[in-house]
Amino acid sequence: MTFDPEQGELVRTVAFATRTMPHYSEDPGLMLLIDRRPGLLSFNELGRIVDYFSAEDNPKLIPYEVRYYGLLADTLGPLIILAIAIPFAVSGVRVSPAVGVSKSIGFFFLYYILNSMAVMLGARATSSRCGRR
Repeated sequence: MTFDPEQGELVRTVAFATRTMPHYSEDPGLMLLIDRRPGLLSFNELGRIVDYFSAEDNPKLIPYEVRYYGLLADTLGPLIILAIAIPFAVSGVRVSPAVGVSKSIGFFFLYYILNSMAVMLGARATSSRCGRR
């Protein structure tokens, strides 16, 4: 479409099935991804969005970054839980096994609460990223 800049009226339209614009560098598939919820995107799609839009410091990028880096951190989550829980589950001879198990469960819930709070604060952009603006 071509518009008259002075009056803002449509001057002419050109119909086309496909059209290549060599001076446009945007990826239409990527532009469609930015309007979808971060929870519905795959890890690779999130990676594409984070890589492309991180240079622009786009405010719409924050939930996608939180989800992307959250998925990366979640791969280490079970190892962290095991490293914390195993020493408490294996208790001494004179201590009841229930004490070690209850400590392990308590530490698991503490880890879960701290992880949930970190994700919530990251989604609201209250991280160190806000200080860079």
